[in-house]
Amino acid sequence: MWIQNRFGLAKDHDGLYHFDYFKELLFHAALPGESWVAAVKLWFDDVIAVINRNLTELESGGRMNEFAKWGWFARQFRSALETQNPELLKSVGDSLDAISWPR
Repeated sequence: MWIQNRFGLAKDHDGLYHFDYFKELLFHAALPGESWVAAVKLWFDDVIAVINRNLTELESGGRMNEFAKWGWFARQFRSALETQNPELLKSVGDSLDAISWPR
């Protein structure tokens, strides 16, 4: 447990560890300043679009190995967002409603 907390590692459902950077992504996606909220919203919208596009294209193209990796990323990203305070997400104009993929 100490290693997980000290080095930002998380144990995944398969028992393997990975760097848990997902929780930090959203709120460190833009430089601080007056345009931070707008920049984070733009980044969030771009990330959601990229993930949706890749999941759709890879699955329909039968590229299951790549699809599985993007599916893992999408689940981790959504899970990290779900742990955030909904009011905090709302304050930057983001919502889990924008995410169409399941957990």
